[in-house]
Amino acid sequence: MMLKSIEGVALNDLVGALNELLREGRIRIFQAANSPDPVYKVVTQEEYEKLKGLPPECVLVYRLIEGTQRDGAWHKSLKMQSKLQMAQLQKVIKVLEQKQLIKSFKSVLAKNKRYYILFHLDPALEHQGGVGYGPDLEFDRDFVDTLSEQCHQFIVSQGFASLEAIRTYIKETGISHVELQSDDVQKLVDTLIYDGKVEEMKNPNLATQKKGVQVSTVLYRSSRIHIPFNGLSATPCGRCPVFDLCGDSGDITPATCTYLTEWLSPPAEE
Repeated sequence: MMLKSIEGVALNDLVGALNELLREGRIRIFQAANSPDPVYKVVTQEEYEKLKGLPPECVLVYRLIEGTQRDGAWHKSLKMQSKLQMAQLQKVIKVLEQKQLIKSFKSVLAKNKRYYILFHLDPALEHQGGVGYGPDLEFDRDFVDTLSEQCHQFIVSQGFASLEAIRTYIKETGISHVELQSDDVQKLVDTLIYDGKVEEMKNPNLATQKKGVQVSTVLYRSSRIHIPFNGLSATPCGRCPVFDLCGDSGDITPATCTYLTEWLSPPAEE
């Protein structure tokens, strides 16, 4: 609610009551959009119990991290936003971690930076790097090649397959140490398409689709046409499942790519 006069209650008494509720952690205060007036929101009982007894600086840092959702908060950004000294901030973070309110993680986008996120959340996919990245955040080319080959073999054995069928197969075989999402499988299949091993086809069952039953409009089958040499698919960039994360700066760049460096290097003399 926005602060306004209440019949029979003096404004000073109302402000005092709100300040007391803020100190107790029973309500939160926000800055209203397009308005200079503050907005107050009641804190749920579960949230109140979670933060009960924490000093104000701990609640402040928790709220800052909460506001970043799955993107996470960089510790230097927390320092600037909270206006806490680094030593004090580290103590606050330690308290929040011990109470399992937050946790830290590292990102493939900046391996030297440490981010913080609410304990029950997982980092956004761009931080995880997607398929091919392990817990150490290092890209495993052999692992990606193995997954691609398994996808290809499954498509060949089935005659044709949807993305969801391929994803289910990978999950059931247990060959992946992480659960692949549809976007991950799409990147693997795209690699097979670039290599000329797989092609798209329209689902022949669309005409007989039952009402209310979701059916994939696109299926994938073994390619029936030999595709001539493709410079794009021959380069590491053309087959890279994290191509979208590559840029001029950060940890994933053409200048620091070991696979591109190896591909461009002249063959060793025998």
